[in-house]
Amino acid sequence: MIAEPCTILFDRLHRNALRGGSALRDLRALQAMLVKRLTAMGLCLPRYLFRPHMSLAYGAAPERTIPIAPIGWQVRELQLVKSIHGEGRHETLARFELIRRQGSFGF
Repeated sequence: MIAEPCTILFDRLHRNALRGGSALRDLRALQAMLVKRLTAMGLCLPRYLFRPHMSLAYGAAPERTIPIAPIGWQVRELQLVKSIHGEGRHETLARFELIRRQGSFGF
């Protein structure tokens, strides 16, 4: 699969996590393309909601949604990881570089 780098941008605090709505359009497109390619290869993937977020704390949190100044970064690599359930850690199984196919100006 050929995929270009994309941007992750969180623009609100929801409960105890950073989240982004339409600001995650590129990341959602990458995830949809990945799912499409994997299922075309015959892999059976579990159904789940793709809700990118960054947890800031665990446990109870007040029901709130607060807009924040955007926090973001460029995704240049896709990692296949095994989540060690209940331990809060992940084991990297493989890494795949995302390569820009078209040049860009630095301004």
